[in-house]
Amino acid sequence: MRKFILLGLWTLIELFLLMYIIIDNKFSTYIIPFLYASGIGVALSIQIDDTKLSSSKLSWTIVLLTIPILGIIIYMFFGHGYMSKYQKKLVDNSRVSYPDVSKYRVVNPKLKSNQINIVQYLDLMPFNTSYLHNGGDVKCYTNGNDKFKDLFKDIENAKDYIHIEYFIIKPGKLYSKLEQLLIKKAQEGVEVRVLTDYVGGREVTNSMIKRLETNGIRFAFFNKLFFSALSKLSNFRDHRKIIVIDGAIAYTGGFNIADEYIDLDPYYHHWEDCHLRISNSSAVLEYETFFSQSWFYATNENLFIPKYYHKFDAEKEKNDTLIYPFVDGPDTIETFVRDVFFKSIMSATKSIYITTPYLIPDMILLDALIIQANSGIDITIITPGLPDKKYVKWATESYYMGLVKAGIKIYEYNGFIHAKKILIDDDSHAIVGTANFDMRSFRLSFEVCTLLLGGQIIKDVKKTIDDNIENSKLITVTQLKKHSIFKRLLYTLIRVFSPLF
Repeated sequence: MRKFILLGLWTLIELFLLMYIIIDNKFSTYIIPFLYASGIGVALSIQIDDTKLSSSKLSWTIVLLTIPILGIIIYMFFGHGYMSKYQKKLVDNSRVSYPDVSKYRVVNPKLKSNQINIVQYLDLMPFNTSYLHNGGDVKCYTNGNDKFKDLFKDIENAKDYIHIEYFIIKPGKLYSKLEQLLIKKAQEGVEVRVLTDYVGGREVTNSMIKRLETNGIRFAFFNKLFFSALSKLSNFRDHRKIIVIDGAIAYTGGFNIADEYIDLDPYYHHWEDCHLRISNSSAVLEYETFFSQSWFYATNENLFIPKYYHKFDAEKEKNDTLIYPFVDGPDTIETFVRDVFFKSIMSATKSIYITTPYLIPDMILLDALIIQANSGIDITIITPGLPDKKYVKWATESYYMGLVKAGIKIYEYNGFIHAKKILIDDDSHAIVGTANFDMRSFRLSFEVCTLLLGGQIIKDVKKTIDDNIENSKLITVTQLKKHSIFKRLLYTLIRVFSPLF
């Protein structure tokens, strides 16, 4: 807050001086260098800011040195990389006492060395509240119609509560069906809570909220902005997708609640994604904790009580697959998702598969991919051929040449693919979640991911990737060399500023 106030005062001084030299340029010889020196000063302060990735530091430095006055104003509102009040509210509040989920923790599992390294890292994460669990039953979806068909069945069978957290909720056929079902369950006495991000849920109307609340459903926005895009918190979004039903079933992955996710948008035609359904596993309780953390931040309602934590018998759970749910966000200066991705990439001994809608890695992940490719690891990356955001598509393409030259196979899916998957060594472990392979997910968004170790689910994830490759085209160096000079210059420019997207 102190930093924000100082930057604001400094910006006002700069604007005053700028107006002065416009009216009377008598002292412009002295004032203009001062203004540029201000930009340099802020740029230097960014270099020692531990809350930013090195790539974004470079981008902000260029902005501040090129347009010092406007650059400082932009940075003041959008340059913050740390949302401390989320974690502070959870840690400092005496009412927040997490139920003991550690009793279900899998101790001394029989794992491969590269699997053990990932688990140990997650165990030692600061502020981590989750553990390794027996996997129970895990199902993978790539088609939204299949996912929502099963979800609606589970909601229909709910007895105690339904907790929903989604980045995007849009009115439409899918939402209408969900709303009708939730109202029906609420009228039956089932507790229903719905949480959506304020920006992702911007199409949620007051009448929609009133219908929910009139029928006994609790609704809340995450990180509501009172000054819209001008808020310094506008960058910090809840990108998580979680549903927990009766503490017994959890859904998490890439699908949001909008008609395009069930193939009703003619632009996308088919929406390819990846989502998980987890049941008969104590891991479900971790997703309940993740939801409760976000809900407490948004509403101050304490859900960390036994009522919402279903009891499990860990000895009776299926253990051919192990599950480690984990979250990340701008509430800490650590970059957990990025670091788990890095450790997974560097742990590979045979192959790495990555599917992502946005490929904008920082230098650490970019170097890791190239180092592993140069070490003989077979690396495949799948990105969308059809973009949802053109400028992000250009940013993604700007990385192609360096990766392809290093021997990494890049496929563009024939359509739009929104799945966020990493698979290591075909059968070692996979990560499925909400985090894209980009710097926004690594630093600015609240994300949830699931580490999957062994079992049939790994084969299922591999099958989805094989299917994606079959429906994709390989990008070659020859193709990339045919790009015009204008497009290459565009890639260079966008590459420099892509960490700010």
